[in-house]
Amino acid sequence: QRIAALDAVKGQLDVHAQKLEERIKDASEHSERLGSLDSKHEEHGKALTELNVGMEDTAKKAEVQGMVRDLVLIWNSVKQLDAAKSGKTDIDAITLETTNRDKLLKSRLDDLEKVVTMTVAKADEKEKSGKLEDIHTRLEENQKQLRHWEQMW
Repeated sequence: QRIAALDAVKGQLDVHAQKLEERIKDASEHSERLGSLDSKHEEHGKALTELNVGMEDTAKKAEVQGMVRDLVLIWNSVKQLDAAKSGKTDIDAITLETTNRDKLLKSRLDDLEKVVTMTVAKADEKEKSGKLEDIHTRLEENQKQLRHWEQMW
């Protein structure tokens, strides 16, 4: 009888050992997935950095286009002033207006960059937080199962 009982216990232990190995395998698969997610996260970060650099270049191109447009306006204004023999104060006013427009454009570009940076940071933080909560929940479940199996042994 004792041998039969020991064989039954040994059978249960073998089943538990097999299930434990499966849990360990699952945990390693989860770890691999987490590594994959980390690498994807890094790739997305690099892509965002490249996008940010591209946005800076685009802003520079838009700024140049604005300056060219302003120069054309100034040139036309100078031609009109020359034709009308206007005074120096009109040219100064146009120059001041152009300078103010350039300052406003630069301010708007800086504000846009800040908003994009903050938005990217918030999205990144939310994604990391969600992953950590998921991992924490899975670890708690695995710990509960392990305690359950330990109590059964």
